[in-house]
Amino acid sequence: LIALAYLLSHGARIDVVVNIDGFNEVALPQSENTPKGVNPFYPRAWYWRTIRVNDQVTLRRMGRVAALQDDRQRWATLFRSLPKYSVMRNIVWEAYDSCLEKRMAEISDRIRSSEPLADSRFLTTGPKLTGAEETPLYQRIADHWESCYLMMKAICDANRIAYIHMLQPNQYFESGRTLTEEERRIAFDEDHVYRPGVVQGYPILRAQIDDLIDQGVDFHDLTSIYDDIPESIYIDECCHPNQLGYDIVAEYVAKAVRDALLTRPAR
Repeated sequence: LIALAYLLSHGARIDVVVNIDGFNEVALPQSENTPKGVNPFYPRAWYWRTIRVNDQVTLRRMGRVAALQDDRQRWATLFRSLPKYSVMRNIVWEAYDSCLEKRMAEISDRIRSSEPLADSRFLTTGPKLTGAEETPLYQRIADHWESCYLMMKAICDANRIAYIHMLQPNQYFESGRTLTEEERRIAFDEDHVYRPGVVQGYPILRAQIDDLIDQGVDFHDLTSIYDDIPESIYIDECCHPNQLGYDIVAEYVAKAVRDALLTRPAR
């Protein structure tokens, strides 16, 4: 919403806005902000962006994560220079890259689970939520999610921009698809930090869809888009698909954009 308003305020000429979201909205607040006492509607990882420099333990851990990310990039660059179709090349690269990724995840989990500083400032925590007992967190998130996109639609309508909203798929939402053996091995973790947000938050987001549609939003629920695909789709324990997964969504988006532009009022 803020990015759209900012671009338009600078004279950007936009034909269509495609908004594919849902996962970050429910997965990140409960895993990054609320455990640190930070307002869930603040930008992600806000605590680590504003902590005082005397939290040396957290800063060192963040440095290790950055160093491991650099190692992954150097490792990938090295192996891109080797024969592309070498089976051994791919096995060696994937094995070491998986080790680096796992180590990064372990350190990141330790950062998330560390105790917040006792002297956390308002700059870091933001305002406390009031009435939290009456309205649970995920319902607040869903209400805010809907409010933002009704505002985006209003802005788009006022500027004759086609607006399309899509709820992205995720392996932790039980849509009816059975994960492949490979996906169960590399892309599913019962205890993953993002899983509770998807399991608890997605049903509440989906409950808002009819209201968005009733108010004229061109909404598409993609949570079951992979249900008839027997091949593996997800490549990590977070949310990311392989090229086949991206291609399926891209084709769907392209058709939705075509239909929206065909029915958009003339400028």
